[in-house]
Amino acid sequence: MLKKILVGTAVVTVIGLVAYSWFSNAEEAAAPLSTEPSPAKIIVLEQGQNFRPVVPALPTQTGDKIEVLEIFWYGCPHCYEFEPKLNQWLQNKPADVEVRRLPGVFRKSWVAGAKAFYTGEALGVLDKMHPALFNAIHAEQQPFADDDAWAKFFSGLGVSEEAFKNTWDSVEVAAKVRDAMAQGQAYGIEGVPAIVVAGKYQTSSGMEGIGDYDTLLKVVNALVDKVREEAKRQP
Repeated sequence: MLKKILVGTAVVTVIGLVAYSWFSNAEEAAAPLSTEPSPAKIIVLEQGQNFRPVVPALPTQTGDKIEVLEIFWYGCPHCYEFEPKLNQWLQNKPADVEVRRLPGVFRKSWVAGAKAFYTGEALGVLDKMHPALFNAIHAEQQPFADDDAWAKFFSGLGVSEEAFKNTWDSVEVAAKVRDAMAQGQAYGIEGVPAIVVAGKYQTSSGMEGIGDYDTLLKVVNALVDKVREEAKRQP
């Protein structure tokens, strides 16, 4: 399947529909979570309950730091609700942790969001674009029905129409979208928002042992601790 994924942009949307056919709609793709804070408790990691191993473990992109990778979809209401919680966590994250974001590409309708993410990255406006796009979709309910709508959105970020078109339809952005699709499949993600720690362990909103966003982030902290301890035991 990965060979097909790498053939070209046209294959991206088709393979996405096949590879992730169980995501029949946005509600299924983004399992709901309570926004109420969980009571103080010690998190006990239970494989299959609040985390799963990634088999085989995948390489990370953060050097010596522990990678915490968020996989999300801009159209997901739960990702939108999780975003402020994650941003708050980022303000106090451990120094040996680095966070990356990966747009999920699980359906044809998710491709445009991934293109927007990598277009914003290439144009140097990702920090502004990321929260603005969540807000445009969920608070302002903008439909983004075609490329003209995306061009208008990016113009609001100070991007010229020419720069947008050259980047949006570029080979580089198409390649990153295909890679995001392949990564999502390799991690075995079953719902968003999902977090992968050190390329080895994944946890997500839909897991049985996760009841709210605070608990999800506590599990992330526990997995980071687990990775540290494993590193200490290595010869």
